[in-house]
Amino acid sequence: MDLVMGWASAVYIFNGVADSLVKEVKDKYVSEAAATRVLAALFKDLRDGDWDTVDEALQDYSDVPWVLDAIEAGGYDKEEVDFFRNLDQYANDDIGMYRDEY
Repeated sequence: MDLVMGWASAVYIFNGVADSLVKEVKDKYVSEAAATRVLAALFKDLRDGDWDTVDEALQDYSDVPWVLDAIEAGGYDKEEVDFFRNLDQYANDDIGMYRDEY
């Protein structure tokens, strides 16, 4: 099978694995720690291959803390990941994500 690199093409690979792991963690077949290690390694390899998946992954899994941990452990910027960890806080804030500008 030939893989064609394109805009955010890694999202299909990352999300396919992440979706499976989310289900396995929920069903208690895999620990969060093991799933985090697997996703972190996958994320790092995808980024090292110059495949972009992070924007979609951060949005798609902002409510799954261990997936965000995996993205950070895979080498993505902690501040960016923390923003997505705190989306609920920003959504409930009258000024929102721009509060530091005032």
